[in-house]
Amino acid sequence: MGLLQESNAIFYHPLNDAVEHLNAKTWTGTTGFAAGKVSDGLAGVEATSPSFSSESEFLAAATSNPTVTALTSTKVVVTYSNQPSATRGEARVGIVNGADITWGPMKSFATNSGDTYEAKLDSSRFVLLYVDSADSSTVKVRIGTVSGTDITFGATTNTGATTGYLRIASFSSTHFIVIWKSASGGRGASKVGLVSGTDITLGAQSDYEPDSALGEGAEGSAIACLSSTAAVVCYEDRVASPGAGIGTARIGIRSGTDITWGAKHTYESGTAHQGYHLQVTAIDAATFVVAWNQPNGGNMRAGAVSGTGITLGGKANFDSSSSNQIDIIALSAAKVVVAWADTGDSYKGKSKLGTISGLDITLGAESQFQSGGANGAEEIGLTALGSSEFVVVYRDDGDGDHGTAKVGNVSSGSDLSGLTADYSSAAAATKVAFCGWLNRPSG
Repeated sequence: MGLLQESNAIFYHPLNDAVEHLNAKTWTGTTGFAAGKVSDGLAGVEATSPSFSSESEFLAAATSNPTVTALTSTKVVVTYSNQPSATRGEARVGIVNGADITWGPMKSFATNSGDTYEAKLDSSRFVLLYVDSADSSTVKVRIGTVSGTDITFGATTNTGATTGYLRIASFSSTHFIVIWKSASGGRGASKVGLVSGTDITLGAQSDYEPDSALGEGAEGSAIACLSSTAAVVCYEDRVASPGAGIGTARIGIRSGTDITWGAKHTYESGTAHQGYHLQVTAIDAATFVVAWNQPNGGNMRAGAVSGTGITLGGKANFDSSSSNQIDIIALSAAKVVVAWADTGDSYKGKSKLGTISGLDITLGAESQFQSGGANGAEEIGLTALGSSEFVVVYRDDGDGDHGTAKVGNVSSGSDLSGLTADYSSAAAATKVAFCGWLNRPSG
């Protein structure tokens, strides 16, 4: 480092700090010097794409139906089917420490399970929704209580639901909602559950979509709770458009264990999506973001809620090819993360950060978290740890379908600011010069 005088720089050789050297500002000789820049110092730089930790396997064997829910900023619960063990339904607690996840013991909740989902009730409890394949594929719910890394499950309750497009979301620590597609007619149905300790009482069935003559009805439904009394359901309406589907959203208002559904609002009028190709996340009590797949790729848009009315923003395209296994989460009122398997690129697991301003979404650069395989990243699940961290889980088809998790991060970085001006021609006491000896600087 050198100090500038009016027309000179004073510096020391790095191997001799006793001899002071003086050189004119205009250097001569064979060594080349570039003009410096004046900086205001380090300034924050917003992340534009997620970064990911190394993988952490919660099951080093073939896995199916993995989902994940954060109970706190450092504790998650993952549920899945253990395929080598007769697709036994299992759950594990993961403790997140920076980029590392430490897994607690496996706890079985079913001897043979199908689709599995869970929702947080509070920092030590979650509600589990699953298909009990060992009991005629009955759809059940039960409460899981976490102490440290141990899980205790309460009694099971039969929901009366069928196995089509199951989803669950929680209104509060005492209420949750289950949705499904009925086996006959394809009706979109829902029930609200009341929780007391580990006991569950379910309310009456309320339909958000009637039967279809073709038996299709509500395809690929997804749900998110906006507040303790409001939820948004998004689905492919094949009653209105048989065989094709219209992307439809409705607001449900809860009173006790009853729920009433508002008018339909269209977020996609073209051929839409179903199954794992559709997800919705709540941003706050009045805003949500829905993500879906259609022939031109993965899209998302924000919706503003007033009562049971919805105002929709413009589409943002996050993937130009056909997207699969989509999931989306809100990190804050201004940030969402979307993850998907890119069918146009060997089903690699990819993600993007979306920044929300009003109802507009700006997407950052693509970031990859899985390297592909026959089906790449399958059954992707996301959960937020805070405003900058999240966990992604998936079945890694590139590694024997192992159950895999990674920590994602969208933390801000830093960079030099004010780098707009060269050193002025007049040196001053407020300026400094850097002098260095480099080994083959042009090499």
